[in-house]
Amino acid sequence: MAKSKTAKSRKHVTGFEEFYADAPMTPADALEKKQIYDPARPFASRIEECIQRFRARRRFDSMRGAIFNKYLFLGGIDASQRQFTGKDDADLAEADTEQIRSMTAVDFVGGSGTRFYDGSNSDEWEVDFEVVVKGFLSRTMIDWNMYDKEAIQTAADLVKNFLNYVLMQDACPEYRDNIIAARAICDIAAVEFRYVHELTLELPGPFNTLARRLTLDQDLDALVELRRVLPQAPSEELTKDMRVVSTTEGSFQVLGVKRSDTEHTPTGWLHVKPTIIAHGWGNLPRPEEADFSDAETLNFVLENDLLAKFKIGMKIHMTVCKLNIGILFIKEVHEIRVSFDTFLPQYLMTDWKDPVPNERPPPSVENPNSEEKAMGADMKAED
Repeated sequence: MAKSKTAKSRKHVTGFEEFYADAPMTPADALEKKQIYDPARPFASRIEECIQRFRARRRFDSMRGAIFNKYLFLGGIDASQRQFTGKDDADLAEADTEQIRSMTAVDFVGGSGTRFYDGSNSDEWEVDFEVVVKGFLSRTMIDWNMYDKEAIQTAADLVKNFLNYVLMQDACPEYRDNIIAARAICDIAAVEFRYVHELTLELPGPFNTLARRLTLDQDLDALVELRRVLPQAPSEELTKDMRVVSTTEGSFQVLGVKRSDTEHTPTGWLHVKPTIIAHGWGNLPRPEEADFSDAETLNFVLENDLLAKFKIGMKIHMTVCKLNIGILFIKEVHEIRVSFDTFLPQYLMTDWKDPVPNERPPPSVENPNSEEKAMGADMKAED
């Protein structure tokens, strides 16, 4: 019997299409779902089942598969490929769809080593879909693909597709609001990363370049242009003998922007306060260790088209200078982060390997070069 046109067309459906919708549930499916996602079951068991079913109902290519695995890893879930589990073709042939899914599943919550969530120390973990999405999109994807527009959009769409599936299955109703907040991050990610990329290339901007040039060579033309574009008169008159009285390098968080509302003034103000961009380095302070509640708000002049790309909460690491007339200007921008930038400790576990006993003999008086010999033997074995 020939396959229908509908069956042939569905062969190419991945489940990640923009208007894709999962098939409606039958009464039997609804009953099964109610049992599987019973709130009385532990959350870890419910989300594990949900992830496995989601993967089984989507067609992952290599790119989406890698993205999804990295997303799960940041959430403490092991999605690494496992060795053959002992099920031969005969076992699979006799199994139904759900049994095959269970046999071939690779996503497991707990019991996979110290790199992942472990139910025995659940007090050290917190369920937060929004924070994981923030950390994944702002750190994992950027470190992996930089500002690749297509990769970021694919990642955001994939994660949102998964979150929609979790909501539709009602797998964890106690986290519904948190999941909705996580979806909102997926909606703004691509746009914010485009703005950050453009700002990285365009800053410090014409005004700040003019201010710096004026302090270096006392350029009269630069002074005239500076007076023309300044959105507000400084506390002292602009003069040729302006000089830098202090230079500081630090991180700042955007509090707001004030764009000029007149046609003759192409600049406005960027309002920021000191902050810390977390990187997980042990020799630098962490954001939670610093208190900037009483820090003074700093104001920088920028062109209106640049101000339009800033979002409240964005972070900038830059070198700033203060002139003797009280004006601050941006000398150099080193790093810009999106408004939802989040560093998660789990990110440090990416390449972690559990320690194993060292069976090599230690150096001794009789054999002082034992370590070098062992390393040489290992290198030959690898060749």
